[in-house]
Amino acid sequence: MFTREPTGASRDSSGSSLATRNSCLSRKPCARTRTFVKELARVIPNSIVFGRGKQSVDELADHARQEGYDRVAVVTEMHGNPHTIRILDISESDWKWTDEFVFRSVKLSRDFGERVKTPDTLLAGGKFASALGIESEESDTVLQQDKKQITFFQNENGKFRNVTEELGLDKKTGWWFSVRSADMDNDGDMDLIAGNFGLNSKYYGTREEPFEVYYHDFDNNGLQDLVLVFTEEGRKYPYRRREDAVVQIPGIGDKFKTYNSYAKSNIYEIYGEENLDRALHYQANTFESVYIENKGNGTFEFRPLPIEAQFSSINDILINDYNEDGNLDILIAGNMYAVEVRTPRNDASIGLLLTGDGSGNFQSVNHLESGFFVPYDVKSLAELKTRDSSYILVGCNNDYLRVFKSKAH
Repeated sequence: MFTREPTGASRDSSGSSLATRNSCLSRKPCARTRTFVKELARVIPNSIVFGRGKQSVDELADHARQEGYDRVAVVTEMHGNPHTIRILDISESDWKWTDEFVFRSVKLSRDFGERVKTPDTLLAGGKFASALGIESEESDTVLQQDKKQITFFQNENGKFRNVTEELGLDKKTGWWFSVRSADMDNDGDMDLIAGNFGLNSKYYGTREEPFEVYYHDFDNNGLQDLVLVFTEEGRKYPYRRREDAVVQIPGIGDKFKTYNSYAKSNIYEIYGEENLDRALHYQANTFESVYIENKGNGTFEFRPLPIEAQFSSINDILINDYNEDGNLDILIAGNMYAVEVRTPRNDASIGLLLTGDGSGNFQSVNHLESGFFVPYDVKSLAELKTRDSSYILVGCNNDYLRVFKSKAH
């Protein structure tokens, strides 16, 4: 079904902050991040930019309050580019993290040359999430949010209303990387295929025992710490072993002298209930990649994709009739190589073709039969059609572009 076409052959994170009434620069942000924050301030009413320096979050909150602000947008960078915006709510006496937005392929106004005269298009350059239009009884929009839940918005005469909870879909939280829509069961409405983290890792989560993440400056040294949590028999424990936790927060070694005392303690005893209450907190209760059937009456049903699709994260999805039987099929690829030292990377995916039967059922096809073999850190898929041929383009991180010729037209 696919033939290979010939082609040519850890994270660095620092940051910055912005204060808004409705945004600060970190220790040594790069030039692009400084420019990004300044341009962001131009499009956020009543906002100012100030340098964070070595301020802790408490000092940062006090500084912003003295300036008369009730919210702070902390901008972080990765590999010399703006990466995230985290919102700090300081309207009450006790501050708290509320939201986080992740950017991809950020473009500054200068990157557009003469085409952009104002910074109004700045935010469009950062990809918060991918949006798709689907239809049920009324026109809806589906917004796939990174690492959270799939959120549904309903179009009401040009205004969008969040109806995720009304549809009963707010309980499915995960690490969603991709989403695509098509009529997979030939009933006239649009269904969804959603790519998640997968089931082949040391991380797991269920409704009863979710995977959890806390993000906070637990030892007040001005640096944010990440705590990964699992639940067992109703008690919450950290994923990290004592030696790793001590490297991140040295005070833990003084508090828990032995491995045994650390192993018997829950996260509240280790990190403190007050600190955890202040932290940015997310949960994931499923890592399955799924087919979401649109039932046509305002309801949706989540069904897991075949087990071969759960071997790794699904970063991108294409939908077409690849075996030319009149029914839509699914082409997926993924993996995630950028992980911390103690965590094995997601690298079990070699790409996968799932053929559909037109009724919402899918069968995995061996790569020797399909010809689609991409055992790389795949970040994107695209389909390119010419007058007489169709090609699949595979974007691989830190590698060259792969091209496959497809039978589908």
